[in-house]
Amino acid sequence: MTIAVNGESLEREVLLEPMPIDPGPATIVVREPGYRAWSTRAEIGPLGDTVTVLIPPLERLPDPSQVASEHARVATKHAAGVALGGAGLLAVGVGAILGLQAIVKIHDANQLCPGSTTCSNAGAVEENATGRDFADASTVVLPVGAALLGVGAFLFFSSRERHAPEFGAEVSSNGARVRVGWSW
Repeated sequence: MTIAVNGESLEREVLLEPMPIDPGPATIVVREPGYRAWSTRAEIGPLGDTVTVLIPPLERLPDPSQVASEHARVATKHAAGVALGGAGLLAVGVGAILGLQAIVKIHDANQLCPGSTTCSNAGAVEENATGRDFADASTVVLPVGAALLGVGAFLFFSSRERHAPEFGAEVSSNGARVRVGWSW
C-alpha cells in the first residue's frame, strides 16, 4: 500500500506518528494493487491544527476477466436489443400498412356493391377477399412487432451499465463539505 500527501509518498514508519504539513489544502491518496484508489482532501489551518485522517478499507477491484466477461455480456444484450427493437419497429410499420391496405380494399369492395350482403361483382369479391387477407396479416404482424419492440427496448435499456452513487465528506478547521454524485 502506498500513501501520498500532496503527491509525496510517505514511508510506512511515519504513518502512525504526527507529521508536519504546510498549511492549506492537503490531498491524501491511498493506492494498493488490486484495489480502487481512495483519496480525500483535508484543510490544514495556519495555527498548527491537528488533522486526523482515517483511511477506510479499500474496495477490491473486480477480476479483469470478470470485467471483460461483463462487458461482452452487456454488448451482446445491447446488440440484441437494437436488433429486436429494429425488427419490431419494422414489423409494426408493416402491420400498420397492411391494416391500412385492408381498410382501403374493403372500402373499395363496399363501393362496388353498396348496401348488399351478397355481391355478384367479381372485382368487389376479389377486393373484399384481399382486404380480409390484409386484415388477418395485420392482426398477426402488429402484436408480434409490438412484442419484439418491447423486448428490444427492455434489452437495450437494461444493458446499460449501472453506476453506484458516489458520496464523500470532508471536515476541516474552516468548515465542512459534503459531495454527492451519480450517473445514469
